[in-house]
Amino acid sequence: MADQITLVTDDFSGPKVSEKFLSDLKAYDPTLLVRWNSRKMRFTIEQCTHHHSPTAEHSHLCERIYVLLVEDAEKCMMPLGGAVIEKIKARDVTKAGYGPGDLRRFLADANELERKAREKIDRDQTEAVKHCSRDGRAQVIRAFNMLNNCGTPNR
Repeated sequence: MADQITLVTDDFSGPKVSEKFLSDLKAYDPTLLVRWNSRKMRFTIEQCTHHHSPTAEHSHLCERIYVLLVEDAEKCMMPLGGAVIEKIKARDVTKAGYGPGDLRRFLADANELERKAREKIDRDQTEAVKHCSRDGRAQVIRAFNMLNNCGTPNR
């Protein structure tokens, strides 16, 4: 029990959030808010869907939805700053012209993008095979590999 930390207060809200980040977040979308998730030990960005707070600021009374867990690709905590705002912008489908009733259109557009990417990959692979088989290159590459595997004459 001596190694445990005891918090004197119940209102621990995590690390301090800079005023610059809060103003940048509010400038991008006033419905977004940042909250410390004590279980994940990360900041989370949430969106207020129904504002019930008596003031303009968001509180625990607001109905919210999850937007982003603030961590990098290696699952490490990221500092709150411009990189987080860019991640939010990359995920924002409303700025791309989609709303709550546009799920079918969003999925159709996403499937079309995936289909085009797969077609491009198939074209590139076919072109690579044609290029390597031109002028007997497959035999040249095989001969080159066999010579590399032989080693030096004095070994």
